Amino acid sequence: MAALATALGCSNKLREESQMATEKTGGSPSLNPARGLLVAPFAVLLALLVGLGLGIFRLDDAGTWTEFGAAAVLIAVGAMYGTTPRIIFSRLGFSKNAVSFVYCLVLLGAALPQLWYGDVLLGVLFIIAAIGVHLLDRAGRFEESTIFVFVLIGFLFSLQVASSSNGWLPELIDQSNDGFADNIDNHRASIAYLFFSSWMIWALIGVVAAVKQRGLILPPGTGGWFKDLCPPRKARKLSLKNKIGKSTLAKLDDKRLAIFGSIAAALPILGFYFDHTYGMALTAGGVSWFHLGLLLSAGWLVWTLRYVLIERALRSAGKIQVHSLRSPSGSRLLMLAFGIWIVAHAISLLSFSLSDLGARESGNHVSFWWAFWTGLVGLLFCYGIAERWVVRTLLIGVNWIIYSASSWQESGLYSHDWLEGSNGLATWFFIAFWANALAITLGVKGVFGDTNPTRKTSRAKLWWSAHWYGVMIISSLIAGLVVRTIWNVLPAMNANGTHLWDMTGGSDPWYMKRAIDYIIANQAHFIIDADRSYPLGAINPRPPLFAWSIALFGMLLAPLLNTSPDQAVWWGLGLLPAIYGALIVLPISSLGRRFFNKGTGAIAAWLIALMPGHVSHSTFALADHDSFAILFLTAGFYFWLKAVDAAGTDRLLPHASWRPSYLLAG
Repeated sequence: MAALATALGCSNKLREESQMATEKTGGSPSLNPARGLLVAPFAVLLALLVGLGLGIFRLDDAGTWTEFGAAAVLIAVGAMYGTTPRIIFSRLGFSKNAVSFVYCLVLLGAALPQLWYGDVLLGVLFIIAAIGVHLLDRAGRFEESTIFVFVLIGFLFSLQVASSSNGWLPELIDQSNDGFADNIDNHRASIAYLFFSSWMIWALIGVVAAVKQRGLILPPGTGGWFKDLCPPRKARKLSLKNKIGKSTLAKLDDKRLAIFGSIAAALPILGFYFDHTYGMALTAGGVSWFHLGLLLSAGWLVWTLRYVLIERALRSAGKIQVHSLRSPSGSRLLMLAFGIWIVAHAISLLSFSLSDLGARESGNHVSFWWAFWTGLVGLLFCYGIAERWVVRTLLIGVNWIIYSASSWQESGLYSHDWLEGSNGLATWFFIAFWANALAITLGVKGVFGDTNPTRKTSRAKLWWSAHWYGVMIISSLIAGLVVRTIWNVLPAMNANGTHLWDMTGGSDPWYMKRAIDYIIANQAHFIIDADRSYPLGAINPRPPLFAWSIALFGMLLAPLLNTSPDQAVWWGLGLLPAIYGALIVLPISSLGRRFFNKGTGAIAAWLIALMPGHVSHSTFALADHDSFAILFLTAGFYFWLKAVDAAGTDRLLPHASWRPSYLLAG
């Protein structure tokens, strides 16, 4: 006990010295790096609790939630391993590149058994989590790292939601029935709706968690996306007064937390791996390693969170020194905006669950797109509040609510006699008129806040001024991919008559499919086609790069989908033309930005993303090389202009001559 007390005293003494040094330098004290290990287990625990609460996992069906738990814990362990290089080597002076190189070698060795003997998809997700978190953590982008972890865990959770949807939808009718084509399209659309709605919610929860954990679990990151948005508070000087506070901090910052947590997180993986790969059930005292690890992980998380809450309470009471790094009150608007977005998608899912089976399959419920646009309106609303555009912001919010209510009534989600017919037209006009009048009156009177313009630039406007170009380019890229995919993916998966894969664009994509099938079957390029100019044969006129890119995509995708390459390649035939078409946004926007300005680049990006002529030749399942060729032609043109611009006006040769001997002059 005496040794323990001495150790605790030394730990607190070192901490006080560090805090004094921080005060002298005017900086912020660094948090214990081991706290970064909390993010991934918290995401997994939240997913399990949400799944149990919503009935996706049932306690009497241990197989479902145990399988999800094992996969989620594997991803969490990968994310936790991504933070270990910073925890171990941050103060030892090693080169970051050397640490990353050794880390990748060790990671690859650890993942090979899973890739070779286990589930390939989980092995790939483990590698993605470990490398992605490590790169973001190494760059000091802790908020982006948190979002990345939640996106990966949300991906697994959304897959579980989609796989459980058969019990929430009508049974598929027999293929011989004439209505089978429409029935299966609606069925797949409902499954996609559940998957993307759930995944969207998890991504938004990740953003909220990333902002709220700043200074509590991880220090504020140096990444540009969050640097200007939520700055840390200045340190407040309070004295150490409480012995309990000292012991609490000592236990909380003890690196034994990290060691214990790593062991607890590794046990389920080892147990699950040996049981499913070698049939060896690893037990300890009659309890499997998998269940023991889950219990230890939950206990470790509760234990650590308990001390975090105690520390926060002591800080609030002024009994320990506080160096608060958490976000200021201005971040409440950001939390409100993303909270509105999350609630909108929750309302959409609630509407789906309350609808009958026919309405679920036909999509007669609050849609994903209403929730998506509501989230964007929420962001605009909170931006206006930050700029003190109270009246305009209230008008936007009121009219979006009126539009939502009227569109739901029009689609039949609810009805009332005084909203129907000619009386309904007058009623909606009355509601819209007086709602807008009330919003203007209350806004002008300052009921919802000060309406005087801000004398200094708001934090939201600073963020938008610094990052608007990146937001516009990324959003145009996503929009371009969506418009090339969303209306074509279901028809491509459900051909008339066969209900199998189909392609659009005439005969050219089918000839491309013939060349790709040859590559997959023979691992060689399709050079001589015996069926062309029959019976003599002729050379395949298609260039090789596009066909090989799709063939390699199918070969790499096959083990992830647990299918054969000739089946997986259909996804390459569908997806890659749309991806190549959407990627043209990047060289086009770069041309506009480099040779004109950012505004030109952003406008050019949106124009090419939505240009009908380009979209019509780069849609999902149009497996021709048009989008591929235009993408690389545009990229080559951009780099050629960039080279000409860098060369300047100086001539490459001081003299020139038309004589052939000039070429040999050297």
